Amino acid sequence: VEPNGRTLGQRREEFEQFFFVLEGQVRFDLEGKSHKMVQGSFAWLPPEAAYSFRSDNDALSRLIWIRRRYVKVEGIDVPQAIIAHESDVRADPTDTYMEQHLTPYEQLGFDMGINLQVFDPGVYFSFVEAHVMEHGLYMLYGRGLYWLNHDLIEVQKDDFIYMAPFCPQFFYATGWEKSAYLLYKDVNRDYTQFL
Repeated sequence: VEPNGRTLGQRREEFEQFFFVLEGQVRFDLEGKSHKMVQGSFAWLPPEAAYSFRSDNDALSRLIWIRRRYVKVEGIDVPQAIIAHESDVRADPTDTYMEQHLTPYEQLGFDMGINLQVFDPGVYFSFVEAHVMEHGLYMLYGRGLYWLNHDLIEVQKDDFIYMAPFCPQFFYATGWEKSAYLLYKDVNRDYTQFL
């Protein structure tokens, strides 16, 4: 978002959406209420939520913006919007790293899971994983090696990886500083509907 950049008025779309501020800050308006979003702030919006945003400083602001069609399930309510900061979300040890669930996908209304995963230098998964759902990964900082379906790939800040369902994967954090990435996955729905 360039300085003074903004959406052209309020938007209301059929997609669920996730925003994460990488740098800078924006003023985010949701259903008539204004929120200041700085680095590490995030928002999850249900379909048809009325929103707009604009640059809130004199420098470039960078955001991750994920949009997808929400999969409604009869008898399960669509969750309310979330606007928070990563520091508001408890970090739990998982396997060998720390994980924060930015969207509480243990609640069945969420069909999009977004995790923040943080690794100390030299830390790695304790085993190779493969999942039934697709994943998208965005490196926030640090570096590492990602093993994907028998290919070893060096990754660093601002790299993106798409992982199809059932893709074997493994991560090893390299370098002298912590590494972290945002991990998107589709959750709580029958994966066969996407085949």
